[in-house]
Amino acid sequence: MFIPTKDSSTKKLIIEILSSEPPLSLNIICNQLRKRYGINLTYQAVHKAIKELTDEGILQKEKKDYKLSIDWINEIEKYSKKLKESYLKKEKVPYIEVGCGSSVEEDGFNAGIFFLGILLFIVFNFVT
Repeated sequence: MFIPTKDSSTKKLIIEILSSEPPLSLNIICNQLRKRYGINLTYQAVHKAIKELTDEGILQKEKKDYKLSIDWINEIEKYSKKLKESYLKKEKVPYIEVGCGSSVEEDGFNAGIFFLGILLFIVFNFVT
C-alpha cells in the first residue's frame, strides 16, 4: 500500500484512489483527495492530472468515470516479475554498456526494462 507524504504528487494519489475504488467520476476523485489526504485542489487541477494520466495510458475513461488501464497494470505486473526474477538471481550477470552508463543486465532487452523502471520511478516520484 502506498503511504502518501507531503511531497506526494496528485497523479500518485489519483492512482492510489483508483487502485482501491474503480471506476470513479472526476467529482468523486476530487472529493476523495480532500477526504483521504486533506488536499484541496481545484476541479481543473485534478482534471489536468487525470487527462495527463489518460494520455499516458495509465487511466482509461469509461463513460464519465475513470479507472486504471488494464494494459498499464499488465505492464507493471510484467516489470515486477522481471524485477523479482532479476533480484532473486543468485549468480551475477555481466555488465553491459547502455548509453552513458552501465547496467547489471544480461542483454539489451533486460537493460531496457531496467531503465523503464527508472523512468517510471522518476515519473511517479518527481513529476506532478
